[in-house]
Amino acid sequence: MSIEEVSTNFSGTNSSLATRVAEERAAYERRRKEREEAHLYMSIQVASEANFKMYQGFDIVPWKDDTDSPARPKQYRVLRATTMSQFCEMVANDLEVEADMIRPWAMVNRQNGTARPDVPITFPDMTVEEAANKFGTKTTSFRLWIEKADTRDGEGNALFGDKLLDLKAHQNNRPLMLFLKHFDAKTQSLFGVGNFYAALQDKVCDVSPQILKLLGWPAGTNFKLHEVGSLVKFPFNAADNDRKLNKT
Repeated sequence: MSIEEVSTNFSGTNSSLATRVAEERAAYERRRKEREEAHLYMSIQVASEANFKMYQGFDIVPWKDDTDSPARPKQYRVLRATTMSQFCEMVANDLEVEADMIRPWAMVNRQNGTARPDVPITFPDMTVEEAANKFGTKTTSFRLWIEKADTRDGEGNALFGDKLLDLKAHQNNRPLMLFLKHFDAKTQSLFGVGNFYAALQDKVCDVSPQILKLLGWPAGTNFKLHEVGSLVKFPFNAADNDRKLNKT
């Protein structure tokens, strides 16, 4: 090996070492800055219908699961001063929809260990920290369900499912957001199908058309309804079932 070759190899080694040192220094500075600014940020878990459809379990999504799966809610780390409007822009961009076509719902814990959407957050100028303090639960992160509208009204406003519901002027009637799962007896699998709205005073037969449509089954198909996570069962017969949806 010539002196020129040794010199060239040595110079190449120095260059590589300098690059590595610079990268390590930059990584250290980045971690230091993250530690110093950690108090300015908060974590938000966001679940959507896409996650629900991929989850095989009793809850709507695996909130506490650390495995990387399509059912797992997306984790956001955002500045506490971020407004809900700004945050919805981020989420809408990830979901590839227009921001006004989504609506965030705060989650509430249930006695059976699951969580369900509780109230929509309709304050666009509220910061995510304020929303978490007002609507959040005592968990390590703020949990949100993202509802998507499928259509707009004549003035271009997003039409969410509750606005399309006929409450039939019944006293104390109100819209309920329901989540439909399908248990396949052959494969012993339970997956989310979708969510829809029904009125509190509706009978099971009133919602059967929506259920059959979501499942892609013919009209008149008989099926059984169970409340997930409990032993409550609603046997359904298209001809005579009149049980009311008195579950909240």
